[in-house]
Amino acid sequence: GFFGGGPASGPPTLSASSNALMAAAMAMQGADVAPTVAQVAAGDRARAQFTTVMLKWNTLKAGIPAFNAKRRAAGQPTLELPQ
Repeated sequence: GFFGGGPASGPPTLSASSNALMAAAMAMQGADVAPTVAQVAAGDRARAQFTTVMLKWNTLKAGIPAFNAKRRAAGQPTLELPQ
């Protein structure tokens, strides 16, 4: 959950972590006072979730050249990633 609720179900996704970051930022931006401890904690959780997702993505992306080499050797089409 975003603001002190239970944990989100399932593994974190880029979309979910982006939404969590946006929700935390918007909650803090809409106030004329300093952010609460819960709001700062929600932002910290969202940032940690985003970092985890990006580490997984970068690990996956780094393995694509080897994956494509195996596919080429087998005469299969390769995986193309958007730039």
